[in-house]
Amino acid sequence: MWKWLDRVIDRFFAVAGALLFSQLPSFILQYRQYLAGARAELQAQLQQVEQVAHANGKTVGQLIEKFSQSSDVDVQGQGTVLHEMLHRLQYLSDLMEQLSSANWMIRPFVFIRHLQRDLFEGTLAHYQPTVNFTFEGLFWAFVGLFFGFLTYALIKSLFRALFRLFRTPTKSTN
Repeated sequence: MWKWLDRVIDRFFAVAGALLFSQLPSFILQYRQYLAGARAELQAQLQQVEQVAHANGKTVGQLIEKFSQSSDVDVQGQGTVLHEMLHRLQYLSDLMEQLSSANWMIRPFVFIRHLQRDLFEGTLAHYQPTVNFTFEGLFWAFVGLFFGFLTYALIKSLFRALFRLFRTPTKSTN
């Protein structure tokens, strides 16, 4: 009975790992789409700022500098916001380039290394699971299969060690 149950749980962990890991390429693709949308919206907002700056004979940099040097705290804050928007746009553009140009085998590691929490949460909230029959999806499913096996083996060995620890009688000293 216990061997049968052990095999069932073992297979469950393996299949769960395969299913979870097979979603990785699709999740990263949907994350990249979410990233592209965030970048496009930021570009649109900064284009409006650029139009206002050019209408007044300035560059965006000059406009930010003018805001930053203002004695009005509210105007200074707008300069800070514009400056941060420019940096965010550059960062999102760099991230998009890195994810797009990364080899499919290292893409998950690039994704994890540069993970943006707000984009991750947005992607997760709207994520649609897929059945991925690409080589990449099958590869990661295979990796997940082994990960599931190893996870279950680790959990099982930890429970065995705990069981032996609590089962061993303590010797009393007289």
